Amino acid sequence: MILRIIMASCSFLFLFGVVEFIYSEFKISKELSRKLIHIFSAIIIAVLPIWLNYFEIGIVATMFVPVLWLSKKYNLFKAIHTGERSTLGEIYYPLAILVVCIVQPTYPAFLYVVLVLGISDGLAAIVGKQYGKKHFSILNSHKSYLGSFIFFLSAITIGIILLYIFGALSISSIAYVALLSALLTFVEASSSNGLDNFFLPIAGLLFIWFTGIFV
Repeated sequence: MILRIIMASCSFLFLFGVVEFIYSEFKISKELSRKLIHIFSAIIIAVLPIWLNYFEIGIVATMFVPVLWLSKKYNLFKAIHTGERSTLGEIYYPLAILVVCIVQPTYPAFLYVVLVLGISDGLAAIVGKQYGKKHFSILNSHKSYLGSFIFFLSAITIGIILLYIFGALSISSIAYVALLSALLTFVEASSSNGLDNFFLPIAGLLFIWFTGIFV
C-alpha cells in the first residue's frame, strides 16, 4: 500500500515539475499553466482507482493539502498558484477529492465528478479568459458566457461518453446528464475564490445520488 501511495504522489509531483518547466522555459501564462495542472491532475486521479482503493486515494489527497499550502505560502511551484493570496482553489481541489473518497461513489460517478472538476472547469477557464468577451455575475462571481457554455458542453459530453462506456445510455439518462451539467454549470458560475473546486464534485455526487445515474 505504501509503495502505491508513494508512486501516485510522485506522479503528481512529476506533473507539477513538467508544467513548472514549461511555464519557466516557454513563458506560458500562469492561468494556462494552472489549468494544465488542473486538467492533467484530474486525468491521473481518474485512473487511480484502477490500482488504489478510495482509502489510499484519500491519503494521497490529504498529503497534498499541506504540500500545496506550503507551496502557496512560499511560492514553491510558481506555475500552480495565482498571485491572489485569497484564492485557495488549488488547496480546495485535494480537499474535494478527499470528500469524494470518503463518500466512496461508484467508479462511473467518481469518473464523472473528477473529470468535470478537472477538464470542464479547466477548459472553461482557458477558453473563457482567452476568448470570452461578454460576462455576467452571480453571487459576486464574474464569468464569461463563452466559458460557461464550454463548461456545460464539456460536462454533458463527458457524461454521455461515460454512459455509453458503462452501458447506461438511454434517453432518460441523457436527460439527467443534461440537468446535472446545467446544475454544475450554475455552481461553477456562482463560485468565486476557487470554491468551485470544492463544490463541483460535492454537488455532482448529490445529484447522482438523488437521480440514480452512474450507479
